[in-house]
Parts: sequence; C-alpha cells; structure tokens
Amino acid sequence: MLTATTLFDAIEPRDDAALARALHAAISHGGEVTGAEAAAERLRGSSALMCAAGELLLEVALLAQALQSQAPRLREPGHPHLTESIELLRDTSGASARLLWHALEARPRRGYALDHERGGAVRVAGAVLRDRAHPCDLPARPPVSIARAAVGELFRAIGAEDDDEVMVPVHLSASLGYVVALYALAVSLLEGRAAA
Repeated sequence: MLTATTLFDAIEPRDDAALARALHAAISHGGEVTGAEAAAERLRGSSALMCAAGELLLEVALLAQALQSQAPRLREPGHPHLTESIELLRDTSGASARLLWHALEARPRRGYALDHERGGAVRVAGAVLRDRAHPCDLPARPPVSIARAAVGELFRAIGAEDDDEVMVPVHLSASLGYVVALYALAVSLLEGRAAA
C-alpha cells in the first residue's frame, strides 16, 4: 500500500550518472510541456525565469500534497485519479526543472562552471532519493516536504540576488535537485503502473 512516507521507496537506488540523466530527462520533458524554445526562455533573464519557476513550484507543491493525500486512500494501483496526479506532478516538475536550469544558464558567469551547479543538483536529488538520512538536515521524505524545500531554496535564491550573488546558483541548484527528485518519483511511479 502506498503511503506518504513510502512513495520514494518505489524508486530504485540511483548513482550520480543515473541522477544526471534524470536531470536531463526532466529538463527535456519540461520543454515538451512548456513548448518554448530554450534560447527564448534564456532571453527572459535569470530573475524572470526564477519568478516563473516559483509559480510552477507552488503548483508542484499542491500536486505533491494531492498525491500524498491520495496515495493511502486509493488501494487500486491503476486508479485513474492517482495516475492523473502522478502525470501532473511529472509534467509540472519537469517544466519547473527546465525553468530553474535556464535560470542557472542565464546567470552571468563569475568564475564558476555550470557543471558545478549540475553536480549540486545531482547531489541534492541523490540525498533525497537514496540517502535515508543526510547530515545537511534535508527535509522529511514525503513529497510535499521535498516540494516545500524546492520552493524555499528558490525563495532563498531570489532573496540573495541583491545581497549575496554568489549564493544564488547554490540555492538554485538545490531547488533544482529537489525538483528532479520529485520528477524521478513521478516517472518511477508511472513506469511501475505501466508494468503492472
């Protein structure tokens, strides 16, 4: 039976290479959902992309809450309402990942490489998906806690723009990592339902 705390247990352990592929898949899927060209998105600028991602992340949090509350109530693995919630979570988290990634790409480079932010996102996603406990006080594992952590990191990035520019990509990559974990959860649950 699915419960709020066992939803992430449906995901097989992933190494960093698999998590990097999940990041790429989320960004690619987000492009299919938004239908926007990457170059056009980047022209909006990092601040505008962060604000757009914030709107989507609020929706991700609501979808995570809905999935979390539906999971224990729906005993049928193929229940259409649960499947719809999972698909919406996949699509919205993919679109959020794409906007967060383009917000990172649109930031001016000040001696740091984009690969560093990709690595940070992979580390956060890995901590959520495979590390049951983490020394960085990661949130509890229910999906809504992960979504709230993504929103919190994005708000920290927005807040740091004027005061601590160096921390903006750190918070963005952490937010992206949380979103990738939610995307991987949705994809894994959908694959499991298709196999059933």
